[in-house]
Amino acid sequence: MILQALEECYDIMVQDKHFEVAPFGYSKVLCNFAIVIDEEGNFKTILDLREGKKGQFHTVPLQDGRSSGIKPYLLCDKSKYIVGKEADSKGKLVQYQAYLEAMYEKHQQVFSDFKNKGIQAVEKFLMRVFEGEELLIPPSHDCYKGSLMIFKLEGEEGYIHENLEVRDYWEKYSNSAENSDKEKVIGQCLISGKDNVKIADKHTLIKGVMGAQAAGASLSSINMSSAESYGVQKAYNAPISEETMFKYTTALNSLIASNKNRLIIGDTTCVFWTEKEIAGNSVDVLMGLFSGVQLEEKKELQMEHNEVEHTKNILERVLMGLNIGAEILEREEDTKVYILGLSPNMARLSIRFWYQDTFGHFAEKMKLHYEDMDLVKSDKAKNIVAIRDILKSMAVQGKNENIPKVTQNALFTAITEGSTYPQGVYTNLLIRIKAEAGDEWCINATRVSYIKAFLKRKYRINQLMEKEGELTVALNENSISTAYHLGRLFAVLEKLQQDAGNTGLRERYFASAATNPKVVFPAILKLAQSHIAKVSKSDGSYYMDKLCQDILEKIEEFPTSLSLDDQGLFILGYYHQKQYIYTKKENR
Repeated sequence: MILQALEECYDIMVQDKHFEVAPFGYSKVLCNFAIVIDEEGNFKTILDLREGKKGQFHTVPLQDGRSSGIKPYLLCDKSKYIVGKEADSKGKLVQYQAYLEAMYEKHQQVFSDFKNKGIQAVEKFLMRVFEGEELLIPPSHDCYKGSLMIFKLEGEEGYIHENLEVRDYWEKYSNSAENSDKEKVIGQCLISGKDNVKIADKHTLIKGVMGAQAAGASLSSINMSSAESYGVQKAYNAPISEETMFKYTTALNSLIASNKNRLIIGDTTCVFWTEKEIAGNSVDVLMGLFSGVQLEEKKELQMEHNEVEHTKNILERVLMGLNIGAEILEREEDTKVYILGLSPNMARLSIRFWYQDTFGHFAEKMKLHYEDMDLVKSDKAKNIVAIRDILKSMAVQGKNENIPKVTQNALFTAITEGSTYPQGVYTNLLIRIKAEAGDEWCINATRVSYIKAFLKRKYRINQLMEKEGELTVALNENSISTAYHLGRLFAVLEKLQQDAGNTGLRERYFASAATNPKVVFPAILKLAQSHIAKVSKSDGSYYMDKLCQDILEKIEEFPTSLSLDDQGLFILGYYHQKQYIYTKKENR
C-alpha cells in the first residue's frame, strides 16, 4: 500500500513544476566540482560549481546506493574513485588506487562498444591517473573532502553526462541484460502487478531521515536467513521490479528533500502529499496543520474556481473552523491525502505512522480536532495549535529529543481517526504544568487547548453529554464542576496578590492546590484578606472581592483530592478566568 502510493507519487512528480525528479535509470545528485579534460584525457582545470556552499544538482546515470566495499558510479563520483585520493579526518590525502582501478574498469565494461569522444576522453583520463600522472590540484582543495565530481570536455557545451548520445546509450544499456554482474531474476512485481520484469536485488537507500545513517537507510530489505523462505534470498523474498523500486525510492527521497513536504516531529520524519499535487498551495496548508505555520485569519473565504486554490481554501476553512458544505467539498471529496511518518532503526527505517484517506474524511476529522481544541487566546498566541506544538509542550524543556516516542503515533492516530486523544499526552501535560508552575508561560494556550480537547472528546465518546457541554471555548460561569470553579478562584486570588504588590502564589501553591485543594485553599483565602486590605477600591479590590464571593457560592466544600480529569478542569478554569480578567470589557 505504501510503496504503491509512492510509485504513484513519482508519476505525479514528473508533471509537477516544483520537482525535477530524475527519470528511470538516473539519479539527481548535488555536484560541487567538474574536472575539465581534453579529448586525449589530459587534465586542464577543475571548476567549482558551488554558489556559496551549495553546488549544482545534476541528473547522472543511476547511483543506487552503496553501504560497503568498492562500487564506482558512472561519470560522477567522489575524488577517491575519480583521482584515487581523498582527505582523511585530519585533512591528509590518502591513496585509493583500488577505487580508481574499479572506476576505470567500470567505464571500460559499460562503454566497451560505444564510440564517443567524451567517453573516450574520460577513459583516457582515468588510465593516465591510474598510471601515476599527477594532477595540478592542491592537496588542500575542497574536492578531496567527499564532494561529487563530474566531467566536462574542453571546448564543448555542457557536461559529458548531459550529451544526448551518452544518455541514449546509457538508457539502452541500463535496460539490457548486460547491465548486471550476474543474471537478473525475472518475475512479477508485487507492487505494479507487471509480469516478466527484472526484479531489484537491492533497493536504493533513503536519505535525509533524521537520526538515520548519513549514507541512507532501507525501507524494504531482508538480510537474515530467518526472514527468508522457499529458498529465495534477500530482496527476492518480496519481489519488486527495478522500475517500481526506482520510482518509490526517488519519490520518497524527493519528498524528504523538499521543505514543503517534510516535517520533523520528535524523532519522526513526516512527509505528506495529495493525489493532485505534490508541492503547492494545498500542501502549504497541510504543513500548517502539523507545524503551526500561521494563516491570515479571515471571517469569510470565497471559493476559487482554480482546482489548486479550491483545495487550499477547503483546508483554510478547516483551520479557521468555518463551515464546509457539501457543495464546497464536492470537487475534492474523493481526492486522496497521504501522510507517512518514518523513524530510524539501525540501517533500516521504521514506519511510525501511515495515513491514507479521502480529502472529505480528512477535512472532517481535522475540523473536529480544531473544534475540540478551540480556546480563547490572547492576541499574541498562535491561532493554530499544531501537532508539533502539542508534542513539544509536553516535553521537558520543550526539546524534540525529550518527546516520548510512543505518544507521536497515538496523537496522530487520534486526530486522523477522531478517536480518544492519548492519555499519556494529557498526563504529561499535567505533570509539566505542575513542575513548571513558577514559570509565567507554564499554563499556555497550547497546553490548555489539548487539556480541553482531551476531556471534551473523552466525554463525547463515553456519551457524557452534560460534562462535554460544560467545556466551552471561553469562561463558563454556569459550570457545575467544583474543580473548574476552584481553578477560577485561584486565578482571582493570584490577581489580588499581584494588585497588592506581591507575587509567588502560583509558584508556591498551584501544584498542591490542583491536587489537594482542601489543604491549600483555607490558607490562601486567609492570605487574600490581607491583599484586599492593601488594594484601594479604585484599583478594583471591591470587584475582585465580590468575584471571590460569587465563585465561593458555587463551591459546596473543598475536595480532599482531585482526580486527573478534575485537575484538567482546575487548569481550564484557571486559564479561562485569567483570560477573562485581562480581556477588555468591550472584547469579552
